[in-house]
Amino acid sequence: MIKNYIKIGFRNLIRNRQYALLNIVGLSFGLAVVLVIALWTWNAFQFNKEFKNYNTIGQVMVTGTYSGEKQTDPICSPPFASTLRTKYGNYFQYVALATHPLSNILANKQTKIEETGVFAESDYTNIFQPKILKGNAEIGQKDILIAASLAKSLFGNEDPIGKPVILNGKDILSVSGVFEDFSSETSFYKSIQYIAPMDIFYSYLPYDKERILQMWNLNYFSLYVQTNPTNTFGQISAKIKDIAAPYETDIKPEVLLHPMSRWHLHNEFKNGKNTGGLIYTVRLFIAIGIGVLLLVITNFVNLATAQNAGRSVEVGVRKAIGAGRSNLIYQFLVESFLFVFISGVLAVILAFVGLPIFRKLTASNLELNFSFIVFVGYYLFVLFLVGILSGLYPAFYLSSFQPVKVLKSQLSFGGKNYLRKSLIVCQFFIATVLIFMTMLVWRQINYVKNRPLGYDTNRLVYFNTKDTSLVKHFSAYRTALLKSGSVENVAISSAPVYQLRKSEGGFNWDSERDNSNAIFGTTDVSPDFANTVGWQFVKGRNFNLNHPSDSSAIILNVAAANYIGKEAQIGHRIRFQDVNYTIIGIVNNPMMNSPFGKIEPGLFFLDKGIGQYITMRLKSDQPAASLLQDVTKIAKSYSSDAPNLLFVDTSYQQAFIEIERNAKFISVFSILAIFIAVLGLFGLSSYAIEQKRKEIGIRKVLGASIFGLWNQFVKEFLLLIILSFIVSIPISIILMPNWLAPFDYRTTISPIMFIIGIGVAISIALLTIGSKILSAVKANPVNNLRSE
Repeated sequence: MIKNYIKIGFRNLIRNRQYALLNIVGLSFGLAVVLVIALWTWNAFQFNKEFKNYNTIGQVMVTGTYSGEKQTDPICSPPFASTLRTKYGNYFQYVALATHPLSNILANKQTKIEETGVFAESDYTNIFQPKILKGNAEIGQKDILIAASLAKSLFGNEDPIGKPVILNGKDILSVSGVFEDFSSETSFYKSIQYIAPMDIFYSYLPYDKERILQMWNLNYFSLYVQTNPTNTFGQISAKIKDIAAPYETDIKPEVLLHPMSRWHLHNEFKNGKNTGGLIYTVRLFIAIGIGVLLLVITNFVNLATAQNAGRSVEVGVRKAIGAGRSNLIYQFLVESFLFVFISGVLAVILAFVGLPIFRKLTASNLELNFSFIVFVGYYLFVLFLVGILSGLYPAFYLSSFQPVKVLKSQLSFGGKNYLRKSLIVCQFFIATVLIFMTMLVWRQINYVKNRPLGYDTNRLVYFNTKDTSLVKHFSAYRTALLKSGSVENVAISSAPVYQLRKSEGGFNWDSERDNSNAIFGTTDVSPDFANTVGWQFVKGRNFNLNHPSDSSAIILNVAAANYIGKEAQIGHRIRFQDVNYTIIGIVNNPMMNSPFGKIEPGLFFLDKGIGQYITMRLKSDQPAASLLQDVTKIAKSYSSDAPNLLFVDTSYQQAFIEIERNAKFISVFSILAIFIAVLGLFGLSSYAIEQKRKEIGIRKVLGASIFGLWNQFVKEFLLLIILSFIVSIPISIILMPNWLAPFDYRTTISPIMFIIGIGVAISIALLTIGSKILSAVKANPVNNLRSE
């Protein structure tokens, strides 16, 4: 029986090629979108699961109260680690302190490479268990573990075990092991190319090791743990919550464990609470996937109903010769599954073809790998679900025809058709919400990009020098650059132009209120920095080496001055690390850190040799490429390393990569949503016109104009689209503030977005149905009447 159903289905598919093609195209594109989104979402939830101890690994987070606000960071000091081991050791299998990933120079006799990695305690490798390809995972005091790609770069095809690696030109370490590079599905992808002993990093600090191990405020480190499975992360967090409170009373620290299972998707904290992160993007993609799935289902129902409307006689005949309603329902369901199966196969092909575009949109290494049995099972279940949901209404509707009425031509296809009309409203509701949200995302991006920077990025270039000899000879290097005529000005700082170096506490000034927990972003700059980047002073002056007292001077940004209040006056003093710094200037807020956030209160100190970012403004009268060559050539006179020169505006744009990626993603699927909605509208208009050809013919015979007929039929569909706007606009107004909420600097919701969105949707709809209706009303009425 099923075989016969399939044969009949194929015959009807071939007989109704136009509708079949529209149906298959809509289903294929929709299912391809759902498939790729599902695959990306699946991978997002599998992130970091390749670590053997995934369920028991955690990172220590510290929430402190700074300037009246709670801030949570993955930063700890050495006493955190020793306290967890000695007082709470029964909760942990391993505790390991490590630096954040740091960029350093590794070299042997032939090669010198700058790579990122960590300095870590010995239990670091016990926690994460990198896959060792050669040697072992032990980190001795003079050992180093390197990734396979780094080993290839340094030693080629030679066996690196036991061979020396020179770190930062002074520390000679022996390669004890080579580990497999962490994959792109882990938090350590490309960021950990080496693991060096912690004692090496301690030697870089201006304190002896014994003091370092007692410094609760030396928050330069990350702290990782592997818990005993008998306790939950919540239980342990409650136990260790106050371990630092007696030692850092000014910030009132609270300690918690952040499980590895939440690192990737839930990496944002607000007011001490784990509020979200990438999970927002995942939910957005899931919502788009569900929306597209609903679109293809409603599209299928509309097109299937229109396609099978002419099969009423077939239904009547089959019922008259004894076919039961259940047989007809099975027939139409089998045909539905036939369409879904063909579309499902084509969707896989489309997904393969579209994956490179999706990888570019999401910056992922996504692969369509059907070796995941569970994922294949989910995909087949979705196909089954689409087949059932898409086929039920046409099957029950068409099988309900009464044979007597059908065969006597008394069956009417008119009526209200509420379901089919509501499906069109649903389709355009989803499509228009996506259009409105797409416009909002691009509006937010453009709004932030036009935010005043507080400095001039035109031809502003910088590089990070790791070579201490260039830092020591910066004055000579600067003089050589200025004499060359390649640059207008040169400066050095401890952070790039668009960043503050770090956030620090421990500031005090004469004030009526308590300022013990105040925190400011700090950066050290040379006297020429302000002129080089184009800072604008609202009060006071810049650093000047002719003023010896400027060694203990400080410059504030407006945000810091506003926080300090009336005491932020030129000549007033701020005490920091036992030194009284005199305020000599206040600059208009230069944009630093996230362009989407509030301006962080910032303090700028005179650089005393710790700067490593050299910034310069190229001359405007010569080609930038030749000037960069001159800058590089002069740098090589003072350093063996060629500088990696970067334009400030290009680096600043990196902050927009993720949101622009999401905007492009939503834009693509908004276009697809409109495309699928248009197919559904085309199907319904085709169905309606087929049912009203006799009416059109009679009206034309009675003298109706082409425009009058066109207007009458278009009006019905426009009312449906307008109804979708009435629903989609308030829903969008509710969703938009939720999407904008994470941004401190955000645009407004403008009526112009809705006007443009409505205009676009109506224009597309008119082009779709208008041409179809126009061809029907221009047809010869004799042919329309004869066909009836």
